[in-house]
Amino acid sequence: MFIGFGKREYICWSPDFAPSTTAPPAPVTIDAEDVTGTLVQNPARQYPMRTHADIKRIVIHHTATPSNITVERIAQFQVQNKGLPGITYHFCVTAEGRVLQTQYLETVSAHAGEYSQDSIGLCLIGNFMSASPPRIQLDATAALLAELLLFLGLTTSQDVGYSELVTTGSPGATWPRWKRPLLNMVSRLMRSGKPITMPKPVTAAPMGKTIDHYLLLWHNSPADWADLVLEAALNYIGQFKPTVGFSVEQAKSAKYVTIVGGTDFISANTERNLKQAGCKVERIAGKTEVETGQILQKLAAQGKRFMKLK
Repeated sequence: MFIGFGKREYICWSPDFAPSTTAPPAPVTIDAEDVTGTLVQNPARQYPMRTHADIKRIVIHHTATPSNITVERIAQFQVQNKGLPGITYHFCVTAEGRVLQTQYLETVSAHAGEYSQDSIGLCLIGNFMSASPPRIQLDATAALLAELLLFLGLTTSQDVGYSELVTTGSPGATWPRWKRPLLNMVSRLMRSGKPITMPKPVTAAPMGKTIDHYLLLWHNSPADWADLVLEAALNYIGQFKPTVGFSVEQAKSAKYVTIVGGTDFISANTERNLKQAGCKVERIAGKTEVETGQILQKLAAQGKRFMKLK
């Protein structure tokens, strides 16, 4: 069973934190923004899979980077520079309190060496060698941990920092300082018997828009990309001169983004992420690549840059 975007309900509880018999049990929810389909993967390699019953612990990490690094960049580095099948973490929590699912629970991703087989990798984005994570990040992490522990039937004793398993700096030298407050928050949420509410992320300052119009094409591998659509779109590109590329991160710097292709190629979650970045987004998607190209050709012939955007 894949755990994906939005809240999904499961009737299961941790044995140590069963709700009171005087109140109806609250369903367990995993509330995370699923970006698994938007992250780069290695077409030549694949992580092994497992069942939920194989999961015995949650390992907490930090990225040891500036807090503004994106999960897209993390995935790109781990795949292209380290040759891994995909991003190593199952969940990432940003400094603003956004909770992102980056691998499915069933995926045995290489986040903790020999301990990866039976664990979930939860990474806080930022560097906590000298300072603890901000409160909103800790609150979101606590809510996610409580949901995961309840769903999997685990307890807070099975939440560990990576440095408790091996000699490493992750999740930061300050981990002993914020471990107990974090797990206390998790325990309170689990004992409440109420649905766990993920804190609302703080709103980041609007990004400066350095690109006027970005034409976002899909790209799975050098042999699998939108070449047929691009060929059909040449008149459109020549007339309206958008920036053309495959990078979601670059597209976030655009005022307008035209997504070319259906959700099988560029996911609906990518579209949401672009809108959250302040982009005005339109998707052009026919039933086939040929039909998608024909729509772009028609817009060029009509002198229209967009179908509906203004």
